Amino acid sequence: MLNEKIRKKLEARKDLPTIPATAAAVLQSIDDPNASAASLARIIERDVSLTARVLAVANSPFYGLLRKVSTVELALVILGLSAVKEILLSLVVQRIFATMRTEVLDVREFWNYSVYCGSTARFLARKLGYRVAGEAFVAGLIHDIGILVAAQFLSKEFAEVRKLQLQSGFSFHEAEMTVFHNTHNDIGLWFAERWNLPEQLRCAIFHHHTKEWSDDPLPVMSFDMQNTESTSQAEVKSKKGSQRNVAMENRILTGLVGLSEFFATNAGFTKWTFDNRTQQLFIPEDLLSQVQSKFTLDDEDALLHLLETLKTEYEAASDMSAVR
Repeated sequence: MLNEKIRKKLEARKDLPTIPATAAAVLQSIDDPNASAASLARIIERDVSLTARVLAVANSPFYGLLRKVSTVELALVILGLSAVKEILLSLVVQRIFATMRTEVLDVREFWNYSVYCGSTARFLARKLGYRVAGEAFVAGLIHDIGILVAAQFLSKEFAEVRKLQLQSGFSFHEAEMTVFHNTHNDIGLWFAERWNLPEQLRCAIFHHHTKEWSDDPLPVMSFDMQNTESTSQAEVKSKKGSQRNVAMENRILTGLVGLSEFFATNAGFTKWTFDNRTQQLFIPEDLLSQVQSKFTLDDEDALLHLLETLKTEYEAASDMSAVR
């Protein structure tokens, strides 16, 4: 549960980022089984800048399409709803990064790390044949959003985290717990609830540093969501089979995010943490076994080849989503 003092400070902020109305409408419509590509395209086209960016991203090397996409409706048809959802959330997060002004975190370095995690999670999901590949990029991109929120809106406390790291030798997580009495996972979950992000993304944000997976409902972080927990528990009781499937997909997605952070650390993308120690990550043994079997990570040449491939994926994703 988010520390009461920290929660009140965040709730008092009037400048917390929100999802643009057009993007929110599209994301809501994507989850409507009766929505058509044409109706979704009309919603997106209300925002000229969003339309331009969706088309630019759809035609980027990241998606590698053989034909040029000239309309939003065609992008929806060719890429699919999941990919367009990925693009929209990525663009919204990109806008947040682009407006951040803080002296306690190198935002560009953190953005590069986030994009690397997103492209790595997506690559691994595709190679391993997981259905969650469509959301893996977004999950990797935003899984540490709590760090960005803390650096921007709790900058005094975040500066204290940095001070503890530099002067007392604390790890990043130890310093977080000392100052916030929480970690960025808790802050990230609170923020994700304000945005009404889907459960699988909230799980990835909250659980990617968890030692053991739990299928229990996520804690309720937001001040205006008092009834969420009881509703969730009722749904679990009435839809056990469905919930088990959802929990499994959430577990896989979170594990992919944990792996993406592991590779990001090995590739040198976590210098912004001021911490050379490997943090605890949620990487289930069965997922690690599949990656090991697919890429033979105990072979140094194979590992180097994989890291080079992941670098190429990252560079393509960077072209798609560079901070402007």
